[in-house]
Amino acid sequence: MVALIALLLVSVVAWRVMSKEQRIKVLQTIDVALAVVKEHGRADLERFHAARRARTRWPVAAPALAALSVAIFMWAPAAKEGATVVPWGASFGPLTSNGQWWRLFTAIFVNRSAWLLVVNAGAIIQLGLTLERIVGGPMFAAAFVIAGIFSGLAGLSSYPMGVVAGPAGAIWGLYGMLLVVGVPLWRRQSDLAIPLVAIERLAAIFAIFALMNLPSEAAGGAAQLAGLPAGIALGIVAAWGVAARTPPPRLVGIAAGAALLVAIVCAIPLRGILDVRPEIARIVGVEKKTSTAYQAANDLFRKGKMTADTLAEIIERSIVPELQAASARLDTLHGVPAEDMPRMADAREFLRLRSESWRLRAQSLRMTGKSVRGATRPDGDSDMAYRQRVQTQYQSTLIANGKADGAERASLAALDRLQQPAPKPDR
Repeated sequence: MVALIALLLVSVVAWRVMSKEQRIKVLQTIDVALAVVKEHGRADLERFHAARRARTRWPVAAPALAALSVAIFMWAPAAKEGATVVPWGASFGPLTSNGQWWRLFTAIFVNRSAWLLVVNAGAIIQLGLTLERIVGGPMFAAAFVIAGIFSGLAGLSSYPMGVVAGPAGAIWGLYGMLLVVGVPLWRRQSDLAIPLVAIERLAAIFAIFALMNLPSEAAGGAAQLAGLPAGIALGIVAAWGVAARTPPPRLVGIAAGAALLVAIVCAIPLRGILDVRPEIARIVGVEKKTSTAYQAANDLFRKGKMTADTLAEIIERSIVPELQAASARLDTLHGVPAEDMPRMADAREFLRLRSESWRLRAQSLRMTGKSVRGATRPDGDSDMAYRQRVQTQYQSTLIANGKADGAERASLAALDRLQQPAPKPDR
C-alpha cells in the first residue's frame, strides 16, 4: 500500500514537470499500448472460447443447479413473503443437528430474496460457462455441493439458533476451485488459461456477488466463507492433469467421498443442539399453573372455607414439587447453545427464587395459623404474658410475610428477564 502511494506521488510529480509536448507523447504511447493489448486480448479470448468448446461443448451442471434454486424459490411462497424458509429446507440448528442433516444439502438451494436469487444464479451460470467446461460437470457439481455443506456446518457452529440458507458458500467454493485450477493452466500457457478480458468479466460478477452476500444473514454471514477452502481443496485435486483432460469420474468420486467423510467428522461435535424456547415456555406454563392453583385455594382461605395450614400444605405438596421437577429437568438438558446460556441461567435462578418464595409463603401461613390458634387465652395465663405472646407471634408473622413477598418479587423479576426476546448473535 505504501509503495502504491509512493508510485502515485512520483507519477503526479513527473506529470507536473513534463512539458506539453512530452505529455502528448506519453498519452499517444499509452493509447497505442492499449490498442495492442486490446487486439491481443481479442485473439486470446477467441482462442480461449475455442478451447472451452473443444473440452466441453455445453455446461450442464451449472444450469441445472441454478434452475433448481429458481424452482424452489418459485415453489416456496414463504421465501417470497419474507417469512421463515425452514419449512422449505433451510438449515436451523435444533432441527439439523437432531437428525435432519439433509438440511445441509437442501439449504444450498433456498434463497430468501429475489435479488439474492438473481445474483447467485448469475454467478453459477457464469462459473459454469468457464469452470465447468474446464473441470467437467461431475467435479463442478461435487465442488458446489461439498462447499455448500461445509459452509452449512460452519453456520451451524457459529449461529446454532440462526436460519442459514442460500448457495453463497457453495459459490465461494467454485471461485476457490477456479483460482486453483487456473494456476497450472497459466503456467503451462494452455489455451484454456483464462485471458485478462475474461477475468475482468468474472471479476465484475464476483464483486456484485460478494457485496450482495457478505452482509447477508440469508447466506450465513461470514460462515459462508468456509466454502472457499473446501473449493480450494477440491481444486487441487482437479488441477492434476487439467490441461490435458477433465478429472476422471473415479477421481471425482474419491475426492467427493473423502470430503464428505471429513464433513461427517466435523458434524459429530455439533449433534444435539437444543432449542431452549420450548423449555422456557414450559417454565412459564408451570408458573401460570401453580399461581392459578394457589389463587383458587387462597380465595377459599379468605372466605374462611380453608385453614392456613391446609393452604400451606397445598403449597408444600403441589406447588413446590412442580417447580423442583422443572428445575431437575433443566439439569438434564444438554446441547444448549452458548448464546442461550444466559437465558438458561435466568431460568434456573427463577426456579430457585420461586421455590424459596413459596417455601417462605407456606412458613408464613403456618405462623398465621399458629397466631389464630394462640388468640385464645389459656387458663392461668396473665394479661401481660398473653399480650406479649400475641405481639411476638404477630411480629414474626409480619417478618415471614415480608420475606415471602421479597422473594416473590425477586423471582418474578427473574421471570420477566426470562421472557424477554433472546438477543440475536452477531453475524
